[in-house]
Order: sequence, then C-alpha cells, then structure tokens
Amino acid sequence: MKKLLCLLSLFVSFQNLLASDSFLPDSIKNSLLVSDSSNWLQSVERLSPYIQNLPVQDHDRFFDEVIQVLKNKPLRYRMLFVVFQAQELFYLKYNRQDEQLKILMAYRENTEYQSPEIIKIITYNIGLLYYRMGDNQKAEAAFTETVESPFTEWGDIIQISALNTLALIKQRNKDFPGAVSYYNKTLDLAKKYNNLAWVGISYLNLGGLYKESGESKLAEINYRTSIRFCLLGKHFSGAASAFESLSELALSKKEVLKARSLLDSAFYLMETFEKRDRYSFVWRDVYLIASKIDSAGGNYHQAFLNYLKFAEMADTLEERTNRMELLRMANNLAYHKQQADLIKLTSEMKEKDKEKSNLRIILFSGLVFTLILGFVLFKLQRKNRLLKLKTTLIEAQQEELLSVNAAKDKLFSIIAHDLRGPVSGIQQGLELVNENEMTEKERLTYLATLQQSVAQVYNTLDNLLIWANQQFTDPESHAVVVWIPDLIGELLSLYSRLLSDKNISVETQLDDSHLVYADENELRVILRNLISNAIKFSQPGGKVRIQTRIEDEWLIATISDSGIGMSDVQIRSLFRKDKIESRFGTKNEKGVGLGFKLCLEFAKKNGGELLVESKPGEGSQFSLKLKRANQ
Repeated sequence: MKKLLCLLSLFVSFQNLLASDSFLPDSIKNSLLVSDSSNWLQSVERLSPYIQNLPVQDHDRFFDEVIQVLKNKPLRYRMLFVVFQAQELFYLKYNRQDEQLKILMAYRENTEYQSPEIIKIITYNIGLLYYRMGDNQKAEAAFTETVESPFTEWGDIIQISALNTLALIKQRNKDFPGAVSYYNKTLDLAKKYNNLAWVGISYLNLGGLYKESGESKLAEINYRTSIRFCLLGKHFSGAASAFESLSELALSKKEVLKARSLLDSAFYLMETFEKRDRYSFVWRDVYLIASKIDSAGGNYHQAFLNYLKFAEMADTLEERTNRMELLRMANNLAYHKQQADLIKLTSEMKEKDKEKSNLRIILFSGLVFTLILGFVLFKLQRKNRLLKLKTTLIEAQQEELLSVNAAKDKLFSIIAHDLRGPVSGIQQGLELVNENEMTEKERLTYLATLQQSVAQVYNTLDNLLIWANQQFTDPESHAVVVWIPDLIGELLSLYSRLLSDKNISVETQLDDSHLVYADENELRVILRNLISNAIKFSQPGGKVRIQTRIEDEWLIATISDSGIGMSDVQIRSLFRKDKIESRFGTKNEKGVGLGFKLCLEFAKKNGGELLVESKPGEGSQFSLKLKRANQ
C-alpha cells in the first residue's frame, strides 16, 4: 500500500511538472541535452551549486525534471548514477534518509525505470543508503543483489563499489575472513578492468583490516602496495591515507621521527593535488595523527592547534562537544608553558632588534660603496663586453663541433670493437656447446658464462643507444612523483643473479616516505648504472651499501662498495666530456665507459648532481642529489 501511494505521489508530481513551466534552468537543461562521452561528467557537476542551495520543498520537482531529461540519453546510466548519488547526499544533509529510501523504492517499481541498467543503479543506491543508516543486514542483501545481477554499461564501477562495501560490512561485523574474501574479489575485479585507483583503494582497505586485527606486518605491506597503485592511478588522497596509516603504525612503535616523515608525505600529497574542501575524512585523520606526533615530541602548542583542526571536522555535534571539552583541558595544561615561552621570546626579540639596527647601518654603508664600485667597473668593462661575447660564441661553437665529431668517432669505435668482439665470442661459444664435445656439467657452466656475457652486451648496447640519443636529439625530461625505495628494490631484483654469482651482500637503509620529482626512466638509468658499477668493481664476497637520507630540500641516494676504488686522476677523468674510458671489473667484466656519462647528464637534466668519493683499494661512494617531492 505504501509503495502504491509513493508511485501515485510521484505520478502526480510529474503531471504537475508537465503542466507548469520548467523548474530546471535552461542553461543546465541544454547542457544535459547536448552532453556526450567527452563532457557528460562536467554537465552533471553543474547541478552541484543548485543542489546545495535548493529548498527542501523544491527537491522532488527539481530531481524529477533532471531524471526525465536524462532517461533517454545514450549515457543515461552513467549520468543517472551520479544524479542518484547527489539526491542521496541532499537527503543526508537534511537528515531525511527514510524519505529518500521511499523515493528509491518508488523508482524501482515505476515501469519507466525497468531496464536492467537502471534497476542495478537504483539497487546499489538503496544498499548504500541502508549502509549509511546502519542497517547492515538490508544493506548486505541489496549489495549482494547488485553483485549477482548481470554486468551492464559502466557496471564495472558499480560492481567494484558493491563488493568493496560488502567487505566493509563484514569488517564492521568483525567477520574478518569474510571481509578479506570480498576485498580480494574487489581487487581482482579492479585489476581485470585496469582500474589502478581502485586497486590502490583495495590494498588500503586490506591494510586497515589487518591493522584492526593486530597483524601490523601485513598491514604495512598492504599500505606500501596501496601507495604505489594510488600514485599510478592518480588517487592522491588514497596514497595520503596510506602514508597516514603507516605514520600511525610507526608512532605506535615509538618511532616519532619516522612517523613525522611519513605524515609529511601525506600532507604534501593532499595540499598539492587535492582541493581543501574534498576528502575531509582524510584531512581529519591526518590532523589527529599530527596532534599525537607533536604531543609525543613535546610540542604541545602545535599539538593543540592540530587537534583543534581535527575537532572542527568532527562528524557529529556530540563528537564535537566531547572533543572541545578535551581541547579546553589540553589548553589549561599548556597555558603555563606558553607563558614561560612568551617571556623568553620577548627577551630574545629585544636582543634581535638591537642587532638588526646595527646591521642596517652596516648594510647601508656597504650598499653605497657597492654602487660606486659597480658604476666604475661598468664603465671599464663596457668596451670589452661585445668582443668577449663574440669570442665566447665562436669558442662554444668550435667546442660543440669538436664534441659532436668526437661522439661520432667514439660511436663507430664502440660498434667496431666493444660490441663486435663480445658478440663474436658468444657466437663461437654457442657453436662449441652445440658440438656436444663436453660433459653436461661443463656445458651448464659454459652456458652460465655465456648468459652473463649476453647480459653484459645487452647492458652495453642499452647504454650505447641511450647515449647516442642524448648526443644527437637531446629529448626532454618528463618529471613525475617517484617513490624511490620501490625503484631501488626493482633494480636489485634485476641484478640478483649477478650478486649471487659474485657472493656479494647488499645492505639497504631506505626511508619509505622518500619521494622525488624526476623523470622516472632517466632516474632508472642513473640508479641502474651506479648499482651495476658497484657490483662490477666489488671483489667476490664483498658488500654493497645503498641508503637514502634527507638534507634540507634535497634527497641524497648513496651507493657505496668495498671494491678496487679509484685514484684522483681516474675520478677527474670521469667528469671530462671529451674522454670516455672503460675498465675491467674484478671478474674481467667489460664495459665501454658510457654509463657514468649518462648518469652525469641525467642528474643535471633533473636539477641534481652526482658526487664521487674513492681511494684505491678502499672502494668507492657515489651520491645522487635530487630535489625532494614532499618539501
């Protein structure tokens, strides 16, 4: 009976709408009518200002007109999905969820909305409304129906969202195995449709589940994986949530400095890539952890300010009242400390004012002297400037011509000698193996040697092609946010066989929060060559150390070995553009001397530099300095 009344009310409302003038502004209506696959979302988003200021009594008429306009559009399912979400948020704003539920049920029974696609959208929104109202049983039933119905246009997003919410319901009910099962189904479907943002969200939710169940190690692994996929999918608020959760784990272990560094990464991502009024729940959690970190570090005043920002974002009036009471208590505890700090600060400011006054006099005198001296030097140098500029231009052109000619000669020399010789040796070795004149053990040993030779030739050829491309085309760099610990781990996996053959151990000290802003491919070439050289020149049984650290606005990645080292003359020759030299490794590994030249050029192109320290017989240390992304 209730459903019949709702349908009758909806029908009467629609008849009144047809009989009266259009309530929907013409600009919005025309935008919806002409929308296509390139601008449909922007057309729907234009509804937002009207929805926010819409009086309650005008709601039904407004949304009925929007739905009538959209129901026959080619992209109606995507657009109706967003409109139903906006309608639901409107009712949540006025705490009228029961009325919204009746309207959705009426839509579901209306014959105009009986296509499988629209039924799937309406059923999903009914489940979402039950979930927000706390009725887990009915929400689970609606989402299960959504998941089991056939896929439709844009059904992958609805399917993924429904599976994820089912996992949240299981987690809310403390059914952790059931939650893990649904999270894994969400993850599999997101990977199937290559939705990297949802892959990252799935790993983030798994991390939260494991943290809640006390399995901090598994939680940390999933949070780190979430960061990688959220950055690839440009879901920066998701990556920020993962960094915030890792920071909370570090704080629980009393690792205050690490917690601060991880939270700085979360702040950077939110402030750089997300609007301030979006994802308030992420900002709220970030400010809460920031308050705890400041409190643990003894900075009570800053802890108070961060807690105030957290309290302002409280979800309910009751939460806000309780938190403001805690804030008043914290303020009373910090009052006496603030008074003492204020007296000390006032005294220091008076001393600084005296120093500033004396400094102004000195600076003014120096400025007058500098102006006079500069005027005299300008007169003396004006006559010679044009001649020096012409001379410099001619010398630069001559140097560039010589450099290009030398590059060409070196290129042909490498092709004729450094590549032709090793490839010929590999060919002869394969012919020897095919003749079957050796034992199986000798044959396997010889094949392993040939495999290592092929890897060295491939690395030489790769460096050669990159170097030639740099010399003759000079391509532009494309900087992105790069998570450097992940890149170093990828390269170490690449050289695992060579490390094993030479019995070389690797010691790493990497901070998970370290992000840089650089061209990822060029950064990969730099780190690959530095790690390869460290292995190449290390004695069998030696050690390679890789660590990252922060100095002001710089991130410094240091790769050191305990190998044969270099003299001062050899170090200086590395930085000469007109000289390319190669040396044999500790197991006669052959190179062409191009790797370090590429490292220097790519470090400079990305606004950084490369530093070298070495002594003969004591090993070498290479330090790469790049600008931090989260400064």
